[in-house]
Amino acid sequence: MQGREWIWESGNHAPSPPKDLGGTFCEDIHIGNLNFCHEPKTEFKKGEIAGHLHPAAKIKQRGKTLRRRCFVSDEARLIMPAFGSFTGGLNVLDEAYADLFTGRNFKSWMLSGDHVFEIDGRKLVA
Repeated sequence: MQGREWIWESGNHAPSPPKDLGGTFCEDIHIGNLNFCHEPKTEFKKGEIAGHLHPAAKIKQRGKTLRRRCFVSDEARLIMPAFGSFTGGLNVLDEAYADLFTGRNFKSWMLSGDHVFEIDGRKLVA
């Protein structure tokens, strides 16, 4: 596309770009105060935005359980959901997140249709 600079980040599903894709291909990207990476780092800089874990959140309301893909953040880092139909969703209360967020001191933004719902981490269920 004309008038755009495309930056592609490598990951386990896309370790190298197709030859005719165009744009810049890299592992980590630092733009201003933001640090984009594929997998969350145990040693990270504030402003990290990562994917890989494909977060999902689950809540229980009125006797029913609802599970949706979500964004999750503690205001220092943000982990993005997967949008593909073949990627799962790892519950944000899974042990894989334990070293990334202290306790339940985070928020998630659950996606449902064309709506986004902010959910405090303390309201989530495993």
